[in-house]
Amino acid sequence: MSGLQQWYFSPIDMLKTPSTVHGCTLEEELSARQKGVELLLRVAGQLRLPVNAFVAAASYFHRFYMRNSIRDYNYRDIAATCIFLATKVEECGRKLKDVATTVLFKTNANLKPDTDIQVLETSKEHKKWTENILVYEETLLDSLCFDLVVESPHACLATVFNSTALGTGKHELFQVMDIALSQDSVSEGPQVLDSIVLNAWGIAHDTLRIPICLFFNARIIAASCFMVSLVSCSNLSTEWTDFPSPFDRYLSTDPSMLGWLEKFSLNFSDIQQISDCIFIMLYFYKTSEPNERVQSPVPYQQATRSAYIDSGAMAAY
Repeated sequence: MSGLQQWYFSPIDMLKTPSTVHGCTLEEELSARQKGVELLLRVAGQLRLPVNAFVAAASYFHRFYMRNSIRDYNYRDIAATCIFLATKVEECGRKLKDVATTVLFKTNANLKPDTDIQVLETSKEHKKWTENILVYEETLLDSLCFDLVVESPHACLATVFNSTALGTGKHELFQVMDIALSQDSVSEGPQVLDSIVLNAWGIAHDTLRIPICLFFNARIIAASCFMVSLVSCSNLSTEWTDFPSPFDRYLSTDPSMLGWLEKFSLNFSDIQQISDCIFIMLYFYKTSEPNERVQSPVPYQQATRSAYIDSGAMAAY
């Protein structure tokens, strides 16, 4: 098996990862994965990395722990190394000392914003981080078999939704769908449609925290993010997390539903995978705390301004 196919697993495989073989519970491993991705996202944000870079870093991170144990490799070390490697692969290089400095700030609560950077860069702790990143980079590359190709659900969403349509609500996808909205939502018109798009982008960020990239391809994940956003923003009386009830309307083989699937280069044969993906995503939202998410799926009236700011990242694609 070669290429991307070697990085696709069944969810049941999470019960027999190297970490679980070494005595970690599934909950402990998922928690460590989530903390590791949270760290690399914070570092990526501070370094102002493009979306494709931190998506790649998160994918490397999840792939690494399918072949290595968290008991053997601390998630902080691997998260920092994944970021450094991703900046090279995605051609948005950052100096090693800058990555180490940022990681040091994000992992040491005692450091204050006014800390002298030049003094910090001569510290033993900084030297330790730079050395660790260089050492673990070779281990990371070996574990990844130098296969650094990553599919991005964000890129899929950016292809389906043109950022120039934001503010108008005139997204082609909605023109081929019969969307069920509440009476209040209908009165808002374009705003709710824009919120669905932006919320899907935020949900795609959240999926990086769980190893869903190991189970489904980017198109399935992107379509699932859109579905979760659509149902949660529709503001219907049905609780949107009560899967599969609120999703039945769209995840059917009715010919009228083929249009939206085709926009994601999918068809009716992919509905089961989309359903499975949504189920895993909803479990994450039900069991995680709000501060563990980039952006929760919320009714459009509660959509945060940060989502609109983040729309600039969509334009970058």
